[in-house]
Amino acid sequence: MRTLTALLPLLLSTVDCAITATDEEIAAATLYVPPNFKYLDKARFSFSVAERERALQAFERSDADTLFEFVVDPQGNVERVRIVKTHVRRDYQPGMVDNARFWTFGADPTSERFRAFFVFMEYSVNPEFEWI
Repeated sequence: MRTLTALLPLLLSTVDCAITATDEEIAAATLYVPPNFKYLDKARFSFSVAERERALQAFERSDADTLFEFVVDPQGNVERVRIVKTHVRRDYQPGMVDNARFWTFGADPTSERFRAFFVFMEYSVNPEFEWI
């Protein structure tokens, strides 16, 4: 118990540290947007900080308002998806992710591994109301 109490301040101080990448690491990182894919053995989010920052910089230069991160199986079915950054209101974001889970991408005839990549897109949410 004493060891846990002694290590607790050290643990809490390291949790608050942000992991960042240097400008050189970001410049050297590959931008994984189709047709460039990161091939994985397991369906998991696996981009490094530098790769994600490179995608964010490209996203900021684009006209898109949403940056998705996808992991798809060899047949093109979405295994995992998340929003990296968006300008769409927070209350619409769970629906955006749910919708993206049903997207399908082209099959990969050259590999039986999972593919990870980023997608920039303009995502518009237009709720309509009908008065009765």
